Amino acid sequence: MNRAPPLVLALLALSVVPVQGQTSVSGVRDLAFGALPVGITTIILPTDPIKSGQWNMTSPVRSRVFFRLTLPSQLNGPGGATMPVDFRNGDAFILEVAAGAQPEYFNPGGNVNHRFTGSNQAIIRLGGRATPAPGQRSGAYSNTVVLTISNIQ
Repeated sequence: MNRAPPLVLALLALSVVPVQGQTSVSGVRDLAFGALPVGITTIILPTDPIKSGQWNMTSPVRSRVFFRLTLPSQLNGPGGATMPVDFRNGDAFILEVAAGAQPEYFNPGGNVNHRFTGSNQAIIRLGGRATPAPGQRSGAYSNTVVLTISNIQ
């Protein structure tokens, strides 16, 4: 009997494009799908405190920033293997670090304008979906998400 490997590891590396002016951003953690069962879609919510990708952003209160995420459509693995990865509306949010702040969910494939109102700090989190095929090659899979930010006057 020929069995497919039961688990596949998938990681999504995050990188940051430097920001000009008084806004700064730093990567905190990668979106990590972990061990995946073959043939089953695994969903990581942006609210996941361990597996979701996260950036920290600082910008002056009342400043406006424009940002977008450049997302891959697949994860790259061993020997040229690939695995589909998908991002949908609500798979990302920005949350100011202030008492009573509520997350603003958005489509990570779109453009976002955010005004800092109650704080000069915010977090951006990213979730998504990975779908290993029934015969998926086991091993580590990764790709890059680029966060581009600019200040709006």
